[in-house]
Amino acid sequence: MKKEKWSDYASYLVLSDKSNYQLGCSFPRYLNFKKIKEVLNSIAFTDKSTFTVNGETLTRKITSNDAKTILKNIDECNWTTTTKKIFLLSNQLGILI
Repeated sequence: MKKEKWSDYASYLVLSDKSNYQLGCSFPRYLNFKKIKEVLNSIAFTDKSTFTVNGETLTRKITSNDAKTILKNIDECNWTTTTKKIFLLSNQLGILI
């Protein structure tokens, strides 16, 4: 099946496999991953040094460029050292992915 026809969950499973299962393979972890991805989107397109999640203001641990690169790698199912920085954000938010 062509990659364009994959569901978001299927793409997540491929990314999980490429991460040597550093990303979890369960559906609940995928749902958490989607939350992190939403925060990445907000970080990627602003130059502010803080971001807000659920009314709590936090200091960014990744740059806008890193966030954009992570989002691009997620879309392309590539796991790199930059993509691994997603764990900085998930740890900061206390969300297991």
